[in-house]
Amino acid sequence: MQINQWISEFLARRGLKHPDERPLFAYKTSTDEFESLKRLLQNYADKFHLSRHYPAAWLLFAAEWWKRDYAGGAWRWGPLCEAAGLKSLSHDKIRNLVIDGHQQWCLQTSIKTEGKRFIGLVAMSGGLPMRLVESAQGGLARLLRMVTEQALHYNLHDEQLRQAVEAQAALLPVCYQQSPVYELLDNLIKAVLHIRATYELHDVSDPIGKLQKECPDWEDIFPITLDSQAAASLIKGLVRSVVSIPPLSRQTPFQILKGLRLSTDGSPPQYELSFIMQAQANREHVANALGFPCEQLPPHFQLVLRVGEQEYMAGEALLRGDKYQLIAKPLPLIQALHDSAQLIVSRWGATLHIANLPGGEELSHDEPLIFENTPPFARLIAQGDARLKGSSALVAIPPKTIVFSEEGEAQELCNNLSNGMKLMELPAGDTRLVYQRQTFRVHISSCVPALPDSHWTGNT
Repeated sequence: MQINQWISEFLARRGLKHPDERPLFAYKTSTDEFESLKRLLQNYADKFHLSRHYPAAWLLFAAEWWKRDYAGGAWRWGPLCEAAGLKSLSHDKIRNLVIDGHQQWCLQTSIKTEGKRFIGLVAMSGGLPMRLVESAQGGLARLLRMVTEQALHYNLHDEQLRQAVEAQAALLPVCYQQSPVYELLDNLIKAVLHIRATYELHDVSDPIGKLQKECPDWEDIFPITLDSQAAASLIKGLVRSVVSIPPLSRQTPFQILKGLRLSTDGSPPQYELSFIMQAQANREHVANALGFPCEQLPPHFQLVLRVGEQEYMAGEALLRGDKYQLIAKPLPLIQALHDSAQLIVSRWGATLHIANLPGGEELSHDEPLIFENTPPFARLIAQGDARLKGSSALVAIPPKTIVFSEEGEAQELCNNLSNGMKLMELPAGDTRLVYQRQTFRVHISSCVPALPDSHWTGNT
């Protein structure tokens, strides 16, 4: 097959006769198309200079290779060229392929000649590397939420936003801490801020549903394709979280978030505890959140998260003017949902203060835990009795709990959570949960105001 024929058929499958200026990742190249393109380029390895359409095919392949196969680390063109059947290419030939391919695809991305020899354009065309998304989802999600909140609260733009991304780079694997990845994350945050403002998503109960109704192609503006579970979970989770970001005056700089991580492969749900921190907060706000005198807060201190008997370095604070820059550190997966969580203010190993955080209270093993029914992450809403907004909810209960649902049937989802409890889905209406002669009531309704934070009621 000729290269121009392959490209024509590639475009025709998308209802196009010519490139339409979209980034290459937005063409959503399938795995079969990627493998077909690889074979085609390998067949042209010794005669690529004979086809004027070769640069377009090569740039599309390079963008897809970056997205699918780049494993991080120092950038080298060698592995990419070898995958395309080329033993080596000089800098001038790579330069010509990038520039000509950019022109043939009618791309709007500016060409930057400095740095990693045009790798920036290949990265912008391919989008976020999937291996980064799959290997660092927890840290990546924390970085995106922190910087998005910071951008909203302080109206960050351009260079300020890029600097905010780089300031939290420790949340990424070391091999991905580099300029092209930072630029992609910068673009991703700008995309979520754009759709939040354009489609008025603030405080919308179902932002994904609203987007799909008002802008069916909303996914295409993100520099990442959502055809994998990890990517879809990352972006949809970010969209859901950003619509509920409260005004800065009502938000605490530090918070514990407890919930259930729901799988799609049939494996049991897992408890998950995470530490949420703003990227920036004024000094008085930090002091109030920690319950510590403002004048005694040092200009530089460390934040240690204590969960039960375990301690984790969670971040550090650096005073800049009247605001602290809060720099997060990567945390392991924490599944100790029932343990209390506290934040230790430390300076070079010396404990200055221990703060109790919202959501960090110790939980009882003898009372039901009620979660929002929002895959892939179900936020913990309450322990004991609960009133919540929605059409259903999840509840983790001891095995011998008796369940009475008045307006529907409760469904068992899992009987082997990590601590021996079982997970059930409760219908709308009133449900009574009876365990060891204690009765707990859960009311679910579409007109009950949503609760802003985790709270504990009932027999605790």
